[in-house]
Amino acid sequence: MKLVHLVKHLREYILHDTGGHRIEWKDITEDSDEVVMLRWSNEELTAYINEAIRQVYRRILPVHGYFPEFDIPVLAGQSDYVVDPRILRILSARLLTEDTNLCPVDLEQLDYKTNGRWRNHEGTPSNFMVDYTTGALRLYRTPEVDDTLSLLVNRLPLKEFSWKLKNDSAELREEFLIPMLDYAAFMAYSKDEPNTLDPNAADRRRVSFEREFPFTSAYSDVRKRRSTRQCTRYGGL
Repeated sequence: MKLVHLVKHLREYILHDTGGHRIEWKDITEDSDEVVMLRWSNEELTAYINEAIRQVYRRILPVHGYFPEFDIPVLAGQSDYVVDPRILRILSARLLTEDTNLCPVDLEQLDYKTNGRWRNHEGTPSNFMVDYTTGALRLYRTPEVDDTLSLLVNRLPLKEFSWKLKNDSAELREEFLIPMLDYAAFMAYSKDEPNTLDPNAADRRRVSFEREFPFTSAYSDVRKRRSTRQCTRYGGL
């Protein structure tokens, strides 16, 4: 479904904000004088849709795979790297040249197994640690040669919608798109202006969205199984 169709559904069937009879709302931009006829500009609704899509991705993790955008160039002598902020969860990691799968490990476990000397260990990396709060990824052991780390990930959208490209299509499956608009409506009704703020309507839309995309859903169970998957070996630790 294209962005223009998502905004149309949100504007005409949920928010009922079309500007009046014979108003071509699709041609109104936030810089035009006619924008005052709308309670929400098309650009605002696009931003709300982007956030709604992000919420869906975080809750049900609908997209996973290997994506070249997330490959990490590994440099000899360097163990610390930055994870792309669009990555929600790293499911597995593989060194392409060495043809080696790396196992996830947490810092406390690594520190215990190596008696705190893991920083001085060099060789072919066998494990990785990720701090999703800071976006840092650390390899153990410190690599001795250059390589490429390929990641199997759950991710956010690779790009966001822009009203300037209103004919771009959503990546999500069709069945998720209309229910997703409840979150966009929640944000629209939460806009703190006299003609837009409606806490009751906002709450109804939020509840409807959370009913459709709960963190405790079957999709979340899949997420838990993926995110807690562990290797049975620890690379000689």
